[in-house]
Amino acid sequence: MKKNVLKYVMLLMLVLPLGFIACDKEPEVEEADKTALTAKITEAEGVFSAADVGKLAGQYPQTAADALQNAIDAAKLINDDTEAIQAQVDATVSNLQLAMTDFAALVNVEVSAANLVAYWKMDGDGADASGNSHDGVLKPGTVARFPDAVNPPMATTDRYGVADMALHFAHGSNIEVPFSADFNPDQMSISVWLNADSLIAGSTQYLMSLDIWNTWKFELPDHGKPFLTRKLSDESHLNYDANPVVLDPLKWYQVVVTTDQTTWAFYVNGVLAVEWTLETALTPIAADPLVNFVIGSFKPNDLEWDKDGWFTSFYGSMDDARIYNKALTAAEVTALWTMEDPE
Repeated sequence: MKKNVLKYVMLLMLVLPLGFIACDKEPEVEEADKTALTAKITEAEGVFSAADVGKLAGQYPQTAADALQNAIDAAKLINDDTEAIQAQVDATVSNLQLAMTDFAALVNVEVSAANLVAYWKMDGDGADASGNSHDGVLKPGTVARFPDAVNPPMATTDRYGVADMALHFAHGSNIEVPFSADFNPDQMSISVWLNADSLIAGSTQYLMSLDIWNTWKFELPDHGKPFLTRKLSDESHLNYDANPVVLDPLKWYQVVVTTDQTTWAFYVNGVLAVEWTLETALTPIAADPLVNFVIGSFKPNDLEWDKDGWFTSFYGSMDDARIYNKALTAAEVTALWTMEDPE
């Protein structure tokens, strides 16, 4: 009996150390490969830093930027976690790529981009941002018409309070754009931000003109109601204004006018001011002669016109002027306002 007990004790003494050794040794965990995750974080940070946050076309909403930043921060936590397993790392790479894809889809897009004829951002110049190459040249007014004419349209503060991102017009200064039939489509919409210095008694201030009465003109009369005239194929003229809305001086407004053969409408700050349904379908006349398009005045400098009469150039600031070759829908006007509203 004693021999059996002694044998058992000796066997136990041999086995126990093996058990302790087995319990003390934890299974080895292979370190996760984070090469792809590190590269994806770098890529995402590059996308984030290059993105412009705002409401304009090409910019990203703040909520989209915040979502991407949160995804980057979450990825960095996994990248810094020494105990993260490969499955976590791989899932984080996939999630970060998905966040980048979602972010790219949320960029603010141009309203009715396929119908955008020209888009003058007026960021201190007359460049056309539509891609259609309707670039304009900034010109001072002619001294013969405007004795105080000295400067072309000057860079000024925009509706967001940002310096040099709008243009101020005075004393006949204008943007002259080479003639194009694109500026006289059968259907047309004009969108522009205005801030008039004053309403000039006894005068109408020209905002845009394609050879005035010969084709069409867009103006701000002394009553403060934006006014559009188009010449029709039967040689008559169609004239409407934004009544009852009046634009107060020294205040920014977004004015949109839409026209087709049956309906005209004015919108101010995204809200429908007035709409007219025409009794018969009417077609605008083709431009003849082919006079350059002008923003801020009534005709190009080299064409004479009575400077002392009812007509004068615009005195005030303009920004983000667009022309479309369709009548924008109410929903599209609302989208344009939402994108550009400075509040």
